[in-house]
Amino acid sequence: MSRSESTLRESTLLDLSELVGDVVGDQARAADAAGLSLDLALETATVIGDRMLLERLVGNLVENAIRYTPRGGWVRVEVGTEAGGAILQVANSGPVLTPQVVAELFEPFQRGRGDRPDRPRGFGLGLAIVHSVTTAHDGEVAASSPAQGGLVVTVRFPPAGTLPSTSI
Repeated sequence: MSRSESTLRESTLLDLSELVGDVVGDQARAADAAGLSLDLALETATVIGDRMLLERLVGNLVENAIRYTPRGGWVRVEVGTEAGGAILQVANSGPVLTPQVVAELFEPFQRGRGDRPDRPRGFGLGLAIVHSVTTAHDGEVAASSPAQGGLVVTVRFPPAGTLPSTSI
């Protein structure tokens, strides 16, 4: 987490949809084992950034979605563009979360309520790392719990023509 807050080791042009597809592919077996539907909607979207950190960001979002979605639920991962920048959205079904609970999820060592007994417990760093990596890439991250329940986390990256300010 400290590395992602300080500097990016590499800033290269990346296809976010390809990176997300690779990471989600690695998580497909876990979703199947958890009895979840995993849906992808990937449009080409480019970012400039550190591949390793971005893989960790996506991995944390998808792992958390799988961990906190009740059996029989769904996880949806989307990549697209908005206002010239890349956008990543990870949504999952589940109980309604209060705005206070959602806001606390980005704080270190805060775990969501509803850890599934069949999944290993985390340390509460997943979304804190997502926030840190997003900030290092000059992006923005937000989360909400829709009226029907679950969680939607949206990460917005600046247009790929702009190097992150924290780059070396």
